[in-house]
Formats: sequence, C-alpha cells, structure tokens
Amino acid sequence: MNTSQSGVIKHTSPNSPFEGQVVLKRRSVWVKRYAKIECGIFSYKKSKHDARTNVAIELQSAKVKYSLTGKTSRNDLIQEHDPAQYNMFIQIKNAHETIVLAFDREADYQQWRSAMDSHASSTIKDDPFFSFNERDCTAVEGKQASVRLTSEFLQMLNQNQFTGYGYAYRKCSKFSLSGSSNMADSELRQVKERLTAFNKMEWHLIDGRDGVLVYSDRRGVNISRTKLVNEALLKIAENKRHGKGLQERATNSHTRVQLFGVIGLTIIYGALNILRYFSRFFYVHSPAIKKYVLTAIVILALKILHSLRIIQIPKIQIKNKSAVVPSAVADPNTLSRFSLKDEFQLKATTVINFTNPEEIALALTNEKSRAYWDVELASAQRKGEDSYLLAYVSVDPFSGRHIQYQEAVRYTFAETFFNQQTTYIIKESVNGGQEEDRYYEIQSVGNRPAFLRVTLYSKITKQMLESRGVALIKSLAALKNFIQASNSIATMPSTAATTAAPAFQSSQQSAENQVQDDEINRGEHEEVKEVEEEQKIPNQLEEVKESMIQNRKNIYYERYRDYLHQIMSKEQWEGLQVKELTSVHERWFKKRDAKRRELDDTLNNTTDWKDLYHNAKDGVQSWERTTDDGFKATLVNFDIEADMEDLLTVVSDNNKYRHIYDSSYQEGHTIERYDNHFCLAYTRIKKVSIVNSREFLIFTSWDVDEQGIVRIVCFQDDEAETLYPRSSNIVRGKIPMAGWLYTPLAEKPGFINIQYLVTTDFAGNVPNFVLIPAYRENSKKILIMRELVKQAKAERLAAKPQKA
Repeated sequence: MNTSQSGVIKHTSPNSPFEGQVVLKRRSVWVKRYAKIECGIFSYKKSKHDARTNVAIELQSAKVKYSLTGKTSRNDLIQEHDPAQYNMFIQIKNAHETIVLAFDREADYQQWRSAMDSHASSTIKDDPFFSFNERDCTAVEGKQASVRLTSEFLQMLNQNQFTGYGYAYRKCSKFSLSGSSNMADSELRQVKERLTAFNKMEWHLIDGRDGVLVYSDRRGVNISRTKLVNEALLKIAENKRHGKGLQERATNSHTRVQLFGVIGLTIIYGALNILRYFSRFFYVHSPAIKKYVLTAIVILALKILHSLRIIQIPKIQIKNKSAVVPSAVADPNTLSRFSLKDEFQLKATTVINFTNPEEIALALTNEKSRAYWDVELASAQRKGEDSYLLAYVSVDPFSGRHIQYQEAVRYTFAETFFNQQTTYIIKESVNGGQEEDRYYEIQSVGNRPAFLRVTLYSKITKQMLESRGVALIKSLAALKNFIQASNSIATMPSTAATTAAPAFQSSQQSAENQVQDDEINRGEHEEVKEVEEEQKIPNQLEEVKESMIQNRKNIYYERYRDYLHQIMSKEQWEGLQVKELTSVHERWFKKRDAKRRELDDTLNNTTDWKDLYHNAKDGVQSWERTTDDGFKATLVNFDIEADMEDLLTVVSDNNKYRHIYDSSYQEGHTIERYDNHFCLAYTRIKKVSIVNSREFLIFTSWDVDEQGIVRIVCFQDDEAETLYPRSSNIVRGKIPMAGWLYTPLAEKPGFINIQYLVTTDFAGNVPNFVLIPAYRENSKKILIMRELVKQAKAERLAAKPQKA
C-alpha cells in the first residue's frame, strides 16, 4: 500500500515544513491520517482541511526511534496486530504520547526520517533565512536554544519583512533604549519583583475560551456577570421560599392558639358563673368559704390574662420572622452586587502568531486602533505621551441599565532578561496609582521568534467586575485577532492574485494603485511630520480591511448570481430590500458570528453523541443527543457526488425541491433581508396526526471561505418574534441551533462532504410516536436529495445552449 501522496512539500532548509498522508498508530488502532512537521513540531489530524489537530509533539524533547526491519533492541516497537505489509517504522514518544508511523516504501520512509532528523537536531537559527549572530541566542538546558528578541534582531526582522511567511512588521520605538516611556531602574526592579510574586502564586484555571487561558489565585472564582446575576436570583428565590414557609407555619400556629384561647375563655366563663351561684349560699354563713371563693376568682383571672398573653405570641413571631424575607434585593440596582465575590488576582495568557513586541505595543498605545479590539470601549482620549482616558459602557444583563466606567491609564515599557529569556514588559498604571497596576509580559514561544506568548496580570476588584466583567478577557482575545488579521490583510493582495475571482483581482489592483498614489503624495509633502503619517495607518488599515472582507463576500455572490435569479424571479429578488441596520440588527450579527463558532465547535467534537443511524451501503451516519436545555439534537454526516452549484440549487429552492425531499415541509418565505448573506425567514411544517402544525422564524446566514467550504447557519432569537404575527391554530416553535457545512473533498474530486446539525424545540406536548420518527427521518432525506442533485445537474446542462 502506497502511503505517499502528491503535493508533499520537500524541505529545502532544516526548518522547512514537511507534510503528507501516513499510516500511523496511536494507542492500539492503525489509521490513515494527514501528518505535518513544522517548526520542530510533529502533528497530525484527520484531513488536511480539518480545523482540529489531534496530537502535537515537540521533536526536540521527544524520543524518536527508527527501524527498517520492524524490530528494535527492546522489541517494543512491533506488536502482533501490526499490518504485515509494512516493514519500516518510526516511533515518536514523549511523556504522554506514543505514535508509530508505518511505511511500505523506502523512499517515503527516508523522506520522513530526514525531515524528523533535521527538525529534532536543529533550531531555527540553522535556517539560512535567519542570519543573526550567536550573541542573539542564549543557551537553555544545555542543548536547546531560544531566540533573544533584541533590538538588532527586530531591526533585521523589519528589513526582511517576512513576506514569505505571510506577515509584515511596522516600525515602532516603544522598547528602544532612548524611549521617553521606558521604565526607570527602580521601577523595573519593582516590576520584576511583582512578576516574580505572580509566578510563585498557585493559579487555578477558570476559563479557556477564545484562545485565552484564564487563571485566578483561588478556587471558585466566576468572572461572568451573567452567572453572578443568576446566582443572585437563585438566592433571592430561595430566601423568598424560606420566608413564605415561615409565614405559613406562623399563621397556622396563630390560628391554633386563637382557637384554644376561645375554648379556654368559654370554660373559665362557665366556671365563674358556677362559683358565683355557690357563693350565695356561703356568703353570710361562712367567711372562710368567702375567702376561698375570692382567691379562686383571682387565680382564674390571672389565668385569663396569661391566656391572652399567649395569643399575642404568634403576632410577635410573625413580625420577627417576616424580617427574614429580603425586600431590598429585588431592586435591580442592588441585584448585581448581591453575589459579587471578593477581589482576586487574575492571569490571562494567549499566543499571538506572526507578530513582534513592537506591534503589540503600538496596538495598545494607539487610541484609534484600540477601538477595534477593546471590548465595551466608548471613547479613548489621549492625555499625553502614552497616557489615555478610557471610557467604557456596558449593559446590565438583568435590568438593562447602562453602566459607565472610566480609567486613566499610562503605559511604560521595558526590555529585560527575565525567567531565562528576553522579556518585554508593558506596565499599565491605572488611575494614577490609586488602583493596582496591570502588567503585560511578552515572551517568545520556544525557538519561534514570530510566535509570542502574551500574559496579562491584573487585580479584579468589585467595581471592575460589576462594570466590565468578562470584557477584560475578551479584549485580550480581540487584541490577538486584531493583530493577526492586520498582518494577514497587509499581505493578502500579494498572495491572493492567483486564486481570487476577477472582482477580487480588480479590487486588489485598485488597492495597489492606492498604495502607489499614497507614496507619490508622501514624496510631494515631505514636510509632513512623522506623527501625522502614523495617524493615517489605522484609517488605511480600516479601509483595506473593509474592502477585503466585502470582496470576499462578493466572490460567492458573483459566482452564483445567475442561477439565483433562476430560483427566485427578478421581481421577488429586487423586492427584498436591505433593511436599515439598527442596534438590534447589530446584536443579531454578533449572535450570528457566535453561532458560526458554536457550529464549528460542535461538528469538531462528537464524543458525547449517541449513534442513531449508520449504513455503510449508503454512507449515511446519524447521531443524536439531548442538550443542556432538554432539546433533541440530530447530527448527520454523508458524502454526495455533486457540484456545489447544483447542491445549493436543491437546498435553496423551497418551491420546487424541498417538498420532495422533506415530507414535513408545508411552506416558507423570506421576511427581511439584512445583506446578501443574512436574512430572516418563515417556515411552516405540516400537521401530523393529533399534533398541530408548527411554524418557525429562523435567521439564516451563509458564507464561503477561500477553500470553497460553504457554511449555512440557522438560529432563533426572541426579539424577532414580533416581526411576524402568529398564525391561528399553529404552534410557534424554536430552533436554537441548526447548520450545514459543505466541504469539497480534495481526495475525491467531484464529491462534497455534508454535515447537518439541527436542534429543535417543537413547543407544547408532542408524543414520542410523532417525535422519534421526525428525528430519524433526517437520514432518509439524504437519499432523496442525492437523486434531486442529479436531476438539477441534468436540467442545468440541458438549459445551456448547444455549441455549433
């Protein structure tokens, strides 16, 4: 069996990447996977276009064994279940993983062995592309070495521009020795002591989303304000239930005592009348009996007073116990403070690819670029060199009120040798030293100088947690995405010319002409100061970024516009006017982006799904699970032989094709369109037996990336329920999440892999004899859809004019 594959990258230098299809074993299963060696890291995943990497092992720290005969001295490489046709093996082993690669051709074996040897025995300084001196490196643990990001090395990076690696640097002098914002020696010593104290703390992981690992110095810390409010609501409800129970018990006790008091008074009143009757006979004749009767009357009177006092006890108890019920916590202004934890130390770390410390400092200290990544930032005013007044506005998730928060920050910079490597430190002084400072620690990752680890240390107070909450962590993730997107956009015109559509190429040419015009204008205005030129960078970056994003969206629209007009008549297409966007629409756009990420995460992680349908003959796999909200979710995976144009024709044409492959569909139409890729649609399904018909209002969004992968995302939002009136005798359900992923298969030309996910809330009581067949019918729709795609292709070819 041949394990090689066309397109394997040959390495021309010690650190060039090497990749291809290999047969490997992890634990006890032999599989065929796509493997890659890059920057001294061996990794593999299911396919080349798969976003999830299964295993990544650093070759410098791993033990690599080679065998041409399938035997080793310890006889621990080959096992009884190894395939007989492979006689050459490579074992990669570290403290956690052991992977065995199998080859049947010596040429493939020698190529992979040569690549592993070069990556395992050399560092990045051996690559001729990086020609810096030995003094720019420092030894770590004897054999390994890490690049010191000195000022001379950064200058070398700026001169080379790294266009071959897809990123470029901009000049900045924040860390230069002559910079006016550099830390004094005494201040630098204090910062080092503070960072040393941070490193000695015991950190506990509390969050790991968006590529940022968040730690706190103690357990049980919650940084989400929404969760804090939910905790407060639970405590309020618990207290109310507790107070209501006390009131009921006190009221019952009060009723019983009153009843006993009335009975007691009746008995005492009768006893007094009897005593008065007998006293008439002994009033004159016996003074001793008179004295005895008077004493008895006094004792009875005291008992009556005592019984009356007992009646007052339940009233006192009710008054005291009613104070337990909190009355002030229902105030929305005090609710968010009800469950706030004490202040704590926070550590957040992330890795930014293809950047340098100067670029991170520039993004932090430029008030215009800060608006792109600082979450909930309302305004940023420059008060001096590297000093700003930042105003934030957030929305209380419970009351909806706006919370305003201001910070006066000042940045100072330092380049020092710390923790056995060159470290760049950015100190953020908050409110003139009245609050504890924040620190950004920037260090290189291993032997890759363009991969930087950014660590943020901050003290979270009650005021910050109430006003910003998790926004501080989201800002660090947004800073990472902003820097990486800026570099990728800066190099996109030079790398996309061979694959872009004509409309994309024309915009690229106009962008290049714009850059040339800017160069001429700068030559004609040499007297313009350098500071004014730097202020133009964010505006130019914004224009290029918006242009590239819009052109990327138009690629797909221009490509399929012809058959879109065939699906929808011209009058209908022109009648769908784009709505004027408001704040509510912007929130829907943000929710759409979140649902896209949720769709990718769900499709990449199917460990907790239960098998529902699997047929090797038709190649359809189906799974199901119950979500945290109690809804049924279904996942379907299959391959189909079709062109993307024909497949989208079948999926998007509700009038002609959907009635055929979806037997439950009754009708549907578009309500509002917000852009060429985002709309609100109405869908109704048929009545089944005793179950009424259901209707849904669904937001539908679709996009296509540079690799031709089409992603369709559907979701529901409560605020959109008022945009379309409810129909009579029809129950309105919800679709929290649904989506399609169409991936063209490079290894099977002409085939498309389809993944379909849907989570449905039918609302109301739906019996299982109706619900279960509805979920399992998704697999049957696939077989019908394959035939419809062939029919659509035949109709498309028949409609084309015949060549003479």
